[in-house]
Amino acid sequence: MKLFQGGFHSSSRVFFGLVLVLATGLCAAQTATTGAVSGTVTDPSGAVVPAVQVVLTSTGTNRAVTETTNAAGQYVFPNLSPGIYKLTAKKDGFRTENIEGLVVDVDKTLNQPVALQVGTQSQTVEVTATGAVQLQTSDAQIGNTVSTTAILRLPTLNRNATELINLQPGVVGGSGLAIRSAGAIDDQNTVTLDGLDITQEVVAGNTVIPTPADSVQEFNVTTLTPNSDLVRASGAQVTLVGRRGGNKFDGALYEYLQNSALNTNTWDNNRVGAKIAPIRDNRFGGRLGGPIRKNKTFFFANYEGRRFSQIAQVTRTVPTDTLKAGIIQLKDASGVTEQFNLATSKVCGSNAATACDPRGLGISPAVKAQWALMPEPNLSGVGDGLNTSGYFFNLPAPIQTDFGVVRVDHNFTDKIRLNLSYTYFRSIATGSSDVGIVNGSPTSFISSPQRGAVMSASTDWQITPTWLNTFRFGFVRDNNASQATSPTIAAGQLNITGTSTSAGP
Repeated sequence: MKLFQGGFHSSSRVFFGLVLVLATGLCAAQTATTGAVSGTVTDPSGAVVPAVQVVLTSTGTNRAVTETTNAAGQYVFPNLSPGIYKLTAKKDGFRTENIEGLVVDVDKTLNQPVALQVGTQSQTVEVTATGAVQLQTSDAQIGNTVSTTAILRLPTLNRNATELINLQPGVVGGSGLAIRSAGAIDDQNTVTLDGLDITQEVVAGNTVIPTPADSVQEFNVTTLTPNSDLVRASGAQVTLVGRRGGNKFDGALYEYLQNSALNTNTWDNNRVGAKIAPIRDNRFGGRLGGPIRKNKTFFFANYEGRRFSQIAQVTRTVPTDTLKAGIIQLKDASGVTEQFNLATSKVCGSNAATACDPRGLGISPAVKAQWALMPEPNLSGVGDGLNTSGYFFNLPAPIQTDFGVVRVDHNFTDKIRLNLSYTYFRSIATGSSDVGIVNGSPTSFISSPQRGAVMSASTDWQITPTWLNTFRFGFVRDNNASQATSPTIAAGQLNITGTSTSAGP
C-alpha cells in the first residue's frame, strides 16, 4: 500500500493559515516552537519599578530584544527560540543588573524576577541563574523538557529522540509512538517538529521522518492538559525543536558500531547445528552549524546513515525424501507407519485392491522436479513428521537508511526572523514473510521501501510586546510501500524452477 501526504493536511488548514497572515492577535507567552521569559522588576524595598529598560540577549546568536517594564513593573519576552540567554536591566538611579545563564525551554515560560539596587548605571551587579527547577505557574500543562545534552547522552536504541517519550511519568511504553500516555489510547499521540505535524496520518504509530538525536535541539512532552496550540489528539504531545547554528562553528563526526564478534550463538542455531550468523549494525554521520553572516544568518546541516546486516531466523515446511519420491506415509490405527507408492499402490476401490493410479504414472514429473529443488529438512517437530518436516535457516534481511536535514535561520531585525528547513529520509528494509528457498539458498521477495520529506518555512514578527504575527508553511510527504513483493525477484525464482521441470502427460 502506498500512502501520500502532501501540502497542508486539509483545505480548512490552508484557510486558517491565510487568516493568520492577514490578522494578528494577542500572543501567548510561548508557542509550540518557542519559549518565553517574564518577570517583575523591584527596588530594595520590594516596590515595583516601572519604565526599566530590559534587554534579553541570546548567547548563541547575539540577537538582542529590548522591552520596557509597565506601570506594574512587569516585562515579557515572548516567542523566544530555546537556548541560553543573558538579561540586562537598566534605569537611572539603580545599578545595572546582569543575569547570566537563563535557560529558555520550548513551550514554557521562565519567570525571572529582577531586584535592582540603588546606585549608578555604571555600577554592575552580575548574577548567575541558579537553574533550579521552577514551579510552572503560567499554564496547567504537565510534562517534561529534555535538553540537547541529555538527548545525546540518554540511551536510545535507534538514536531517535522520540524514544525518550518512554521516560516520562504516566507513559506505558511500546514501539515507536504506540504508547499510552495518561490512559489515552495509543494512536492519539502527536509529534511536531518546529511547529509542523510529522505524525503519520493513517495510524499514528510513528513519524514520517526519524528524529536523530544530533538533529534535535530540544524535546518536550506534554502528557496532560496541553495548551490550545497542542490540540491534534488526546494523547502525549511531543514538541521537537530542530538544532540550529550560532555565531560559533560547532560540529561532530560520529559512528556507532554493534556486531556479533562477541555474541554467543542462538538456541535455534545450536539446535540445528548452524553457525552463528554474522551481524553488523553501523550508524554513522556528522553535523555542522555556524554563521553565514555573524549575528544575522546561520546554518545547520546533519547527515546520518545506517547499514544493518540484519538476520531473520525463519522456519518453513518442506517435503521429506519419501514424499519427493512419490511415497505417502500414514499411520494405521495401531500406530504403525505404512507406505503407499502413488504409482504402484493397490488399496483403492470397494475391495481395497484396485490400483489407485491405473496408468502407473505416480507423482507428476513437474511437481517432482520442483520438489527436488527444495532443501533437506533439518528441524523436527514441524509438519506431520511423516511426509513434511521443517527447514530452519538464517535469512539476510538488511536495512539501509539515510537521513539529511539542512536549516537556515536569518534575523532581519531584532523583531523579525525567518527560518527555512528541508529534511529527507529514505529506508529500504528486507522482509521475511515471502521467502524462496530454491536449492537451499534463502531469498526474500519482500521489500519495505519508505521515503519521507518535510519542507518548512516560518516567519515571526514581534509587532509589540503583546502582539505577535507568526506565519508557518509546511509540506510533508510520506511515501511508504509496506511489505511489497518484488516481481523481478519472484519471476527469477520461477524461471529457475521452470528450467528444471518437464510437462507431465
